[in-house]
Amino acid sequence: MINKQDIFNLRNLMYLYALSKTKNKKAVSDEFGISIDTLNKYIIDLENSIKTKLVFSNARGTMINPEGQLVLEIASEIAQKLHFFDSYVHGENQYRGNVRFRTSGPLIEYVSSPRFLDFTRLYPNIKVEANITSNASDLHALETDVSIDYFPPTDKDSVLIKEQKIKFGLFASPSYLEEHGRPKDLNDLYDNHRLCLKTGPSTKIPCVAGLIKNMKQIAYSSDSVMVFKTALDSGLGIGFCPVTTGRRHLVLLDNLEFDYDVDVYLIAHRNTKDIPRIRVFINYIKNVLEKNYVI
Repeated sequence: MINKQDIFNLRNLMYLYALSKTKNKKAVSDEFGISIDTLNKYIIDLENSIKTKLVFSNARGTMINPEGQLVLEIASEIAQKLHFFDSYVHGENQYRGNVRFRTSGPLIEYVSSPRFLDFTRLYPNIKVEANITSNASDLHALETDVSIDYFPPTDKDSVLIKEQKIKFGLFASPSYLEEHGRPKDLNDLYDNHRLCLKTGPSTKIPCVAGLIKNMKQIAYSSDSVMVFKTALDSGLGIGFCPVTTGRRHLVLLDNLEFDYDVDVYLIAHRNTKDIPRIRVFINYIKNVLEKNYVI
């Protein structure tokens, strides 16, 4: 039989779990509408209950110690089970609620393009929470339902929905080409031109890694896709982008012999992929990827 202390421990454990994701007590207190003092009390109560110190603070924020990491494994499993309630929604409400989407910078275009308007008109009550990351997607703790990644899934909770080649290319703004000219070939690019770089998983793609290795001058790099695109638009250098999105404002350097095709992977969490609102979002992304690179 569950008792009152079990209820308190469950509540406190979930606050510890939230804190482990942000490492910032103020962010958690703002998110859940409690004071930092109350949050501290919940964590201390949990530590007293299991007679184990779980957190410590340093210049980087509030960190979880090794004992706390063991406790978080339990919290992660509970968080996954709580999300199972989503699958009990039926009728008109089955297409209502949040879909948590995660991807790397340039690939976010697949859920922010004009075509996405069609999806929102069909499903106005589905809210897509798009998270741009500089790391590979992690679906384990059910913090993400769907992702597009540069690498196939490796954990047991992720299911590969589709693998697709996406055409990428090297682009420059008209102002850059007016000032520096178009590279005649790859050697000219490497020796005499400037590269703008979006850091993150894409830099591990062989053709991009080779580009970075050979370029004599990297003029600008950022982990923000918006900052990266602003740098390209401003004429700071040449950048690597999906062909369909780059053509909007930039010039494709299609005279260069460069490996433009990149494998991307549509991935979903095995426990939520068949929930109706998530399934229709998966089908939307899958359809976009299949349309011959057209966004």
